[in-house]
Amino acid sequence: MDMTATLPDGDRKELLNIRDWDFSWQEEYRFAKEVYLPAGTKLHANVVWDNSEDNIYNPNSPPKPVRWGRESDDEMGSVTLMVTAAQPSELSVLKDKYRQHVRSSATQTIANRFAGSKGKRSGSILKRIIERFDKDKDGKLSDEERAEARKFYRGNRF
Repeated sequence: MDMTATLPDGDRKELLNIRDWDFSWQEEYRFAKEVYLPAGTKLHANVVWDNSEDNIYNPNSPPKPVRWGRESDDEMGSVTLMVTAAQPSELSVLKDKYRQHVRSSATQTIANRFAGSKGKRSGSILKRIIERFDKDKDGKLSDEERAEARKFYRGNRF
């Protein structure tokens, strides 16, 4: 597991590097000192699993394909950062940029997830959104229905 920051000037900064992960290390990690990252910094996290026979900790013998999930024998990996604005006056800008990033990432994730469905709208997330906001039950969201969905999700922000 590792995480790097690419600064706007192209320099890279290593933030986290755990070469030999142990299951019992699933904890919260804190920097000894705050790390300043200027606007425009891009973060990249990389998590790699070894599901081979060579991994003595692999619970599956013989090895089997494993998908992401919430159970201990599923693959899971995430990095969550706590951030703050450099100046209190910049907090509202930070919040707005973060919201924009989350919305954009979620939209892209959904688009990528369903891109392989040959134009058909399938999959549980998109299906649930359509079922919830499709008032006229035509199987798609009109401009008004999309506006209602956006209003709902904006009202349930972090």
